[in-house]
Amino acid sequence: MKFSEQKIGLVAWMLFVFLSGMLLGWVIKGTWDSDQKSQPAKMEIHEGQFEFINPLLECEDGGDAIRRELVPFKEKVEKLLQRKIEAKTADSVSVYFRDLNNGPWFGIKEREFFIPASLLKVPILMAYLKEAESNPKILNKKIPYTGENYSDNERENLMAGVEAEFGKTYTVDELLSLMIVYSDNNSTLLLSNSGWSITKKIYETMGLPLPNLVKGEYSITVKAYASFFRILYNASYLNKGMSNKALDLLASSDFRRGIVAGVPAELKIAHKFGEREVENQRQFHDCGIVYYPGHPYLLCVMTRGDDLNKLIPVVEDISRLTYEEVDRQIRH
Repeated sequence: MKFSEQKIGLVAWMLFVFLSGMLLGWVIKGTWDSDQKSQPAKMEIHEGQFEFINPLLECEDGGDAIRRELVPFKEKVEKLLQRKIEAKTADSVSVYFRDLNNGPWFGIKEREFFIPASLLKVPILMAYLKEAESNPKILNKKIPYTGENYSDNERENLMAGVEAEFGKTYTVDELLSLMIVYSDNNSTLLLSNSGWSITKKIYETMGLPLPNLVKGEYSITVKAYASFFRILYNASYLNKGMSNKALDLLASSDFRRGIVAGVPAELKIAHKFGEREVENQRQFHDCGIVYYPGHPYLLCVMTRGDDLNKLIPVVEDISRLTYEEVDRQIRH
């Protein structure tokens, strides 16, 4: 039986398509294999665009540096805390630790409530940056410092290095920087008064109770507060750019005690501290991400006692022990 010219043409066309597809597939595979061979099997943040957020968002294979899991060292921290309590340097201490690449964590009195004080500046920062994702102009909004000529920093023991000044006008972006880098209460007050409807959204999203602006105090656990840093690191609330911006500001803090004092000076740390006096009792807290190379970790410490000058070294010692343990495990 002879094929008609039409059928012969159809068969020829199908054969051409098939062979072309094979050729195209071979070219694509060759390019893909070449790209794969050129990729290093180690953690890499592409083009350095996002220095502070989860490198796994930027690189599928983090290599041995990421896969290696830390062994919990909770008992060592508990022994340190027991010595601090016996020496009466602190009445109560809560600790939360998490290896941010692998997930292992431990907590010590992690469900005990403390007054976060300036730690609440972080959700204010996140709330404004979330609003800026859909309304970028909000960061350029100008807010004048008018009303009563009073500095809200005067009641603090750890004074802000730079503060918003009465009679001047600031953009939201400038106030966010002052609030986080210098822990300026004046900036916090201006941002809170101007954008409470913006700020409360993050508490609702995370299922946390809203701070009472009238009573002025708010309680939270170290574990619950640590979640703010976790969602920044994982860019699971803000987009990558805004998450990185937030952590960049937190890494620019001028407060060099607490967690920062317990690790080598060359390491970057995105953190926020807070202190408050309630009924003749002091509270000091510090929470943040220590960017140990290839093994960033989250450490939050909340303390309560009668002397601020004793509480700060407690946090520093916990930070130092934590760093030394992480460093020992990674190096060996």
